[in-house]
Amino acid sequence: EFIMLDVETASKEKLIGMACVVLERKNYVTDGYREEVLRREEISSTEVGNGVAIPHGIENTVCKPAVFMIRLKNKMWILYSCLH
Repeated sequence: EFIMLDVETASKEKLIGMACVVLERKNYVTDGYREEVLRREEISSTEVGNGVAIPHGIENTVCKPAVFMIRLKNKMWILYSCLH
């Protein structure tokens, strides 16, 4: 349900937006979740290495916890490392 494979996108912001739209439509997060995630990314990247990042918000905008997995078709350079 929350898995997207071979996704093509031009930016980290658009990638985060894709996941947030799905989570909002299924009532897992409130409509302010996307802004919270992007604000959190401005503070510090949620990259953990090896092409993996775990974007998340700061405020209480989650209604039901979930994990959303996205595999990119092409590598995306964010800061100093590469997301796959």
